[in-house]
Amino acid sequence: MRALRFLAGLATALSAHILLVALAPEAARFVDPFLLLVAFHAMDGAVLAGVLAGVVSGLSEDALTGGIYGLHGFAATVVGYVAARAARVLTLQKSYYVGLYFASAVLVQQLVLQTLLLLLWQRPQLPTLGELSLRVVVAAPLGALLVGTVERFSESYRIWKARRPRVSLD
Repeated sequence: MRALRFLAGLATALSAHILLVALAPEAARFVDPFLLLVAFHAMDGAVLAGVLAGVVSGLSEDALTGGIYGLHGFAATVVGYVAARAARVLTLQKSYYVGLYFASAVLVQQLVLQTLLLLLWQRPQLPTLGELSLRVVVAAPLGALLVGTVERFSESYRIWKARRPRVSLD
């Protein structure tokens, strides 16, 4: 079930990224649906699930964006690991904690990406403080909205499943 949920999330992230690039290319620089997917799947504290989500979604993002292949893959893997370890320690019950969790995922991703770019090039193009803060400010409510939407959908599905009539084949 978890793999199916991840594949549905990956398809949604791919679609969201393609739509963002087509409709609002400037907004695509500040919204990273792949990072939201990785942080969301690491929220239950399963380190392996977080790392695998990071590898697959990061390499998918690298293939889609055309940058250095493996750059986002490595960064998303680190985010998946750190986010899963943090989720084991933290209690993410309130929406503002969830927002801080997703904002921290953006900061970790940017730290890893900029460190890798610094190691690969002498003068990488660093994001401005405004760009970085906009990424953080956008990721926090989007992550909280994602978690709330999925929780509501799951609860509605549980209620529907409990109320549906049982058909016996006797």
